[in-house]
Amino acid sequence: MPLNPLRFTNLKSELITFFVLIFLPISLAQASCTRDDIDHYLKQGFNHQQVVSLCNSNSTPAKQSPQLSTQAIPAKSEPTPQPRHQLQQTQKPAPLPIPVYQYESTRMVNNHPDAVFLATAIEAYDLEITDSALIFTRKDCFNYGQEDWNEFKNRACPHIKYTVKKNGLKIVERDNGFFGLGSTALHISGNIEAEILDLDQFKEKYHQEINAVIEENTKKLQIDVRAGMPQSKVETVLLRLSKQL
Repeated sequence: MPLNPLRFTNLKSELITFFVLIFLPISLAQASCTRDDIDHYLKQGFNHQQVVSLCNSNSTPAKQSPQLSTQAIPAKSEPTPQPRHQLQQTQKPAPLPIPVYQYESTRMVNNHPDAVFLATAIEAYDLEITDSALIFTRKDCFNYGQEDWNEFKNRACPHIKYTVKKNGLKIVERDNGFFGLGSTALHISGNIEAEILDLDQFKEKYHQEINAVIEENTKKLQIDVRAGMPQSKVETVLLRLSKQL
């Protein structure tokens, strides 16, 4: 007839309790190694020797609280048993993770509350909010120059740093995507400056044409909102930055 596991555990705890009370010194037996404590240690997976060690550590005077060891545990050694009350202190809930999307654009320069949101909500990186402006960088692709014999234009994808002044920032158009699905966008206007960070990768004869396209785009700059992120909240944040809310 198989032995009931629960009955075996109870029998094991009774034997260890008997051992602790009989073979340890009287001062140790009068410590906090009660039946409940021993049951708790057994459920945590401690063996007989570890339970005895725990009872021994609990026999310190009442005025001296046991100190947690800060020494790192060797990789392959067994975990050092700790008193029950110390286990409860060290088992703190882990902080909730902040959603991080697998994009370069999650980088931000400062921890302004609105910057934390915008860094994950819009297609941009190195995002920063100062007292006077919203600053971010992104990779923009566009055609420029004259068409060739195949009616194709040159294409550029530079990294551009935008500085959008808070004063005068306006939302002039909303792109709600395809039936509300996929990525959405907001078009803003105002005092917007653009700086190409890697203009040197293009031949100098094309610099003027590239700058002309970017200057035209900044008249109504498109802010791309990531799929799944609330367009309405992005709009609220932008309006708050412009002090329209």
